[in-house]
Amino acid sequence: FDETVNVTALDVTQLAVHSQSNGQGTTRVLTTVSAATTDCAESSGYCTTAVIALGDRDRDYLKHHIDIATSSADTYVSMTSAMITDMNGNGVAEIRSDSGKQESACHVADSVRPTLVSFDMNLDVFTVTMTFDEAVDVATVMSTEITLVGESTDVVYTRTGQ
Repeated sequence: FDETVNVTALDVTQLAVHSQSNGQGTTRVLTTVSAATTDCAESSGYCTTAVIALGDRDRDYLKHHIDIATSSADTYVSMTSAMITDMNGNGVAEIRSDSGKQESACHVADSVRPTLVSFDMNLDVFTVTMTFDEAVDVATVMSTEITLVGESTDVVYTRTGQ
């Protein structure tokens, strides 16, 4: 921001991420699971930089949609004047969705591999349900790469066919 703002009053639901500067294409309005953090040294929360930690839902949405937020070329934001205020309570200058602001050239691409959080096996219907810590592309699941191991390492099963 070009002047000091009150980061503690930031409302992330007033911010949207777009894949195109004109607001067309994929859009994600941030949810309350995302939260503002601050890098400023002031304990008051007044500074010129606001950092938003994306919540799981917002992060997974952006990772799932491969046409948004993959580089600076497809990352634009819009915001209402109610998103944040300055020290005198004045709302931020609105950025309309039809004229989104492009991300600066500091884009960091996703390079973190998903991690298996848990899995459940249902032998009545012969399914294994796997839960990961982030969105994954189910079209890339290779069942022949999954090995089930019993309590004793003597009991091993690897799927070999369709």
